[in-house]
Amino acid sequence: MKPYCSQLACSTCLNGNISHYHKIQPELAHALASRHVTFTLNSAVALNDLHALALYVIIRGAAPFHYNWVNPQHPYEEFFNEKNPEHWRMQAQWLLYKKLMRPLNTGIAKNVIMFLGDGMSISTLAATRVYMAKGQGYFGEELKLSFEDFPYTGLSKTYCVDSNVADSACSGTAYLTGVKANYGTIGVSGGAERGRCGVSAGGDAVPGLTAWAQRAGKKTGVVTTTRITHATPASAYAHSAERRWEADADIPAEERFCQDIASQLVRGEVGSKIDVILGGGRSNFYSTSQLDNDKKPGRREDGANLIEEWLVKKNIFGSTAKYVENRSEFLDLDVEKYNSILGLFSEDHLPYHLEANSAKDPTLSEMTQKAIEILGHRNENGFFLFVEGKKMFSLSLNKYK
Repeated sequence: MKPYCSQLACSTCLNGNISHYHKIQPELAHALASRHVTFTLNSAVALNDLHALALYVIIRGAAPFHYNWVNPQHPYEEFFNEKNPEHWRMQAQWLLYKKLMRPLNTGIAKNVIMFLGDGMSISTLAATRVYMAKGQGYFGEELKLSFEDFPYTGLSKTYCVDSNVADSACSGTAYLTGVKANYGTIGVSGGAERGRCGVSAGGDAVPGLTAWAQRAGKKTGVVTTTRITHATPASAYAHSAERRWEADADIPAEERFCQDIASQLVRGEVGSKIDVILGGGRSNFYSTSQLDNDKKPGRREDGANLIEEWLVKKNIFGSTAKYVENRSEFLDLDVEKYNSILGLFSEDHLPYHLEANSAKDPTLSEMTQKAIEILGHRNENGFFLFVEGKKMFSLSLNKYK
């Protein structure tokens, strides 16, 4: 008889009849914690962890399941029929079982990776599930995204000190520093007035996760598909009274005594110590008289080449640094040779994945994987990595209706 397996991989089987399951309850409970264990009933029907739970609940009498052999080859299919009320009761028992059996993790994390979907609301998640289900015979809500199956989830309330509706600047400051700020301000407290550089240059700057990780001796990295100086990634390292001050050309003359965001990434106390920087926005690092590899001029008016400055500074302080501008040279990077990487793959934001040039534009997953490889290489103290997927709200509202 051909074993019945659902989508999860089959790796280990426990053979025997129903009576044997009374004797292996501890082993069964342990196996249920694994997502890659299956069970064989009468050496014929392979059950994944959900099927095994149904059997466990039936045997233990934890729920009044009605067991019906509707199909000799697939005897448990009835439990996975949405028209059968037992289908839903079994799911509830399975969820409760998983929560009750999960041991409390009291360990201290060595590595921390924070993923952020910019504008990823509840409705965006629903739209994603529908998109995943397209052509698969599902409506969409039956499916789960990978992170929806995490053991712990929650919701946070987002607002600015001076606004009910948050932007990327004040919300980035909130989740990366723990301090709420005014609309349009980055890395400063609510005492900083937007657009008033003199205020934020002083005591209103607030430290955050990147700074704390560096003080703990950990390596740090920032990965984004936006400009690396955009409000969200900038919240990881910069302090600015105005999110739009990404290059010196963006700062009005009366406020030019403050550092722009790009210069803070290269010259700032926190930014200059970041080991891996990957994203877009390279025009903010070149002057108007300089050209990048695509023969496009920069935006800076101070004549600085911050990319060259970054390379010199990193090498002076003992790093083996490398700057890259395209996907091929990025993927060819040797983690044995370089421990500090600056990758700016576009003069502006990186294109959306569906519009990307595979020769020039690395994907977010490729950048994240390479960042982890570099930060984790020969690193006993661990790392903090911040990863952002750009402007999902803009994509869902305007781009592909």
